[in-house]
Amino acid sequence: MRALSLTQPWASLMAWDEKRYETRDWPARERGWIAIAASKGFPKECRELCHGQPFADVLRAHGAPTVGTRSATAPTSLPLCAVVCLVEIGR
Repeated sequence: MRALSLTQPWASLMAWDEKRYETRDWPARERGWIAIAASKGFPKECRELCHGQPFADVLRAHGAPTVGTRSATAPTSLPLCAVVCLVEIGR
């Protein structure tokens, strides 16, 4: 099975159907089912996005734990280096 690797939080957003499109600068020749994998890396700027809107509300709505008194989402709870869902690319 083919796979596409996405950095968090985008991989989880796709698994939760909160992100429906992924754009790349190469054409998608594959059709049918592909795996969406959360990449191994989780850069600081991507972790920081999890604390701002609209990411924080979406992460909380899908069960991401909160930390601190500000109820900030804990981006460390998102899976890394793992397949998070399967998606179908239209024919």
